[in-house]
Amino acid sequence: MSSPIRRCSLKGKAIPPPPIPTKETKLRSTPIVNPGADAGSVDKDKASAEMEISLALADLLPMRWTGNDFEFDEEIDPEQERRLSVKKNQKWENLFPTRSTFKSIRRLTLQTSPPAGFSFLIPADHQRPWTPPVGYACVYESWFNNCSLWWPLPEFLMTYYSRRKIALGQYTANEIRILVTLTVLAAELGIKMSVRLFEELTTPSITAKTGFFYGKMVPKYNVITGKPSKVNFWNRVYFYVKINEASFEDLSVLLNGYFNANIGMISNR
Repeated sequence: MSSPIRRCSLKGKAIPPPPIPTKETKLRSTPIVNPGADAGSVDKDKASAEMEISLALADLLPMRWTGNDFEFDEEIDPEQERRLSVKKNQKWENLFPTRSTFKSIRRLTLQTSPPAGFSFLIPADHQRPWTPPVGYACVYESWFNNCSLWWPLPEFLMTYYSRRKIALGQYTANEIRILVTLTVLAAELGIKMSVRLFEELTTPSITAKTGFFYGKMVPKYNVITGKPSKVNFWNRVYFYVKINEASFEDLSVLLNGYFNANIGMISNR
């Protein structure tokens, strides 16, 4: 069941009002002030408490990048959070609640400079990469911090996912690194990376236990050398990104919302 705090309307507000105290925030709605403190100390304590509350809410509510800083985005309809994001009889294991926070995503935003309108939501403790609300997709901080992916996510990437009938959140960091490297290398050679070319250079696979999709370079075409074999704990830090023009280059590409255990065949290259 969704927390009542997620349904409060704060769209467009930079600093939220103090919330009703809940176990989820683990914060006091008002600061405890030392009776002997002077007015300056009281004001400082109050400002500190308001900032603490703001950061707590930013970990719970959708946030929108304005180009200079974040503000609260429109709230999530409870019905959006009830989408079944796994198919019947599928069970994914060994995945934990996200370690992403508003601070970590704000830092990532300043490093990657997404367009204004970029909006994200941090998953609650019960949510996983396969349970984004309707209108959102799951991405991992390591895709940008370790693999140099950029905003908005390139059309080629989304087309490949769509034709393979897999969810965006199924892709491993190592696969993203291969995709980014090949895309940049192709651009330096004056070649536009296509789904067909990527299929010729890599072989896809899915891990049965976690449902993650990964690929390997075809040995005779392996032009990537010296890269790390893996990114440790890459799937521990993830968040939901709103599907809009600030985050996705081509909104006409149909995204699969389900983790899929079967790799779809690409019929139209």
